[in-house]
Amino acid sequence: LRRSAGQWAAFTLAQGIALWRWQRQPIWLAIVAGVRFSDLFTDISYILAVPTLTTLGWIALMPPPFLNLLGVVIMLRGYRQASASLAGVSSQELTPSMVRHLPAAIRVADRND
Repeated sequence: LRRSAGQWAAFTLAQGIALWRWQRQPIWLAIVAGVRFSDLFTDISYILAVPTLTTLGWIALMPPPFLNLLGVVIMLRGYRQASASLAGVSSQELTPSMVRHLPAAIRVADRND
C-alpha cells in the first residue's frame, strides 16, 4: 500500500507541475506521459498477479490500463503540438530534425518573452 501511495504521490506531483508549466515547457506533457506509461504496467501486472478476481474486480481493474494508454497518447500529442507552436510551425510541418532542435527553440522563445 505504501508503494502505491508513493507512486500516486509522484504521479500527482508530476501532473501538478505539468499543469503549472506545460505552456512554457511542453516537456512536462511528455513527463506525465512517461508517468502514465509506467502506471500502465502496474495495472497490468496486478491483474496478472492476482489469483482470482470477482466480476466487480474485473470491471474496476480493466479500464485503467487502457485509460492510461490513452492518456499517454494524449500527452505526447499535446507535447508535439505545444512544442511546434513554440517553435512557430504547425505540428503537421514538424519534422524529426526539427524535433531534435525543439529544446533550443523553446529556450530562445522563453528568452524572448
